[in-house]
Amino acid sequence: MTSHTESATKVISSQIIGLDVLRLVAATIVVLYHFGFWHFTAVDDTLINHIAPSAAATFMSLSHFGWVGVEIFFVISGYVIAYSAHNTTPQRFAWGRVLRLLPGVWICAPIAFVVYYLVFGRPLDELVPSLIRTLTLFPLFSAIDGVYWTLGIEVSFYVMIFIMLRQGWGRFIGTFAAVLGVISLLFWLTYFVLTTAFPSGIIYDLSNKAGGFRPFQLLLVQHGCFFALGIMLKTWRDSGFEVRQLSPMILPMLACWMEIVAQNGIIERASLLRLSPVPALALWTGAFALCAASLFFNEHLVVMFRRHLGSIRRVGLMTYPLYLIHNPVGLAAIIFALSFTNIYLALALGIAMAFVAALIVSLGIEPAIQTALRNKMPNLFGANKPSAPQNERDKE
Repeated sequence: MTSHTESATKVISSQIIGLDVLRLVAATIVVLYHFGFWHFTAVDDTLINHIAPSAAATFMSLSHFGWVGVEIFFVISGYVIAYSAHNTTPQRFAWGRVLRLLPGVWICAPIAFVVYYLVFGRPLDELVPSLIRTLTLFPLFSAIDGVYWTLGIEVSFYVMIFIMLRQGWGRFIGTFAAVLGVISLLFWLTYFVLTTAFPSGIIYDLSNKAGGFRPFQLLLVQHGCFFALGIMLKTWRDSGFEVRQLSPMILPMLACWMEIVAQNGIIERASLLRLSPVPALALWTGAFALCAASLFFNEHLVVMFRRHLGSIRRVGLMTYPLYLIHNPVGLAAIIFALSFTNIYLALALGIAMAFVAALIVSLGIEPAIQTALRNKMPNLFGANKPSAPQNERDKE
């Protein structure tokens, strides 16, 4: 018993098991959102002709808010990156991000290319440029699959932290978080003032376009508040969970709530449906509270689940490929299953196949590519094969 406890204690500082579980929750609700809502809408009607309107309405009402899993990922990313940037060199930080980000893309994007060409008959003159942009993480135009829109935002966040480390400003990451939170808050305050004061017309239209304006996204204007909260959670933990460290979270929290309401409106307009923002707000707020609680109680959780730490780690590592691969694999499985079963079993099979594919990628293919990169390019960025702590290796 003592040896198990001592072993668990050694990983307390590096493995936050609650974050691994939250990753799975976030990825799962995104999967349910796409298969239970988005692919039934007028925007992406891949599955709309395969289900009765009443059943589609039920699915959509239960899953229309699952997109908020992305906002949960952003908070976790803020914490993980603040953790990985602590006491490291800019080169090791950059190399760790390359190892975590690119292998998953290099595996999942070609799979999407093959599926969308062979199963869904998308033209090559559309798919080939999209694949090239995706493999190179080019952020300004459409990728091979819609889910990749978040990677450009993540990379922008990484670049900003890298620049801070290069300039020797690592001690100011907390200040950087506060600035991100204020910028997001001012943006969303302006957005809601303008859309409320001008409920139609050119100002209303421009305000809504600004809500999804890609250059603003890459500058973290809309989503910086989520990363800021993650960084502040790291500061809170480092302070020994001092209550006074919670007060700086108030402003970015307000900005996060406003972004969620605005994003719900974007999805309303795209889908031509009336959707309440309350489920998304409640789900995200609950997830944030669980994220904070998982940090506070991590020592107890690690000891409690000491026999399952490896499995929990695998769950955490699986969520990144699950996020990237679920659409092509799941949709292909659903279309195949519809030839011999109903939409309900087909959806279940599609979701199951997405999880199986993600597990295969995370346990076998992705680690092999990461190992090859470490061996073949050990001195990339002058990093010389850094060994990253467990949570630093996790990408949302």
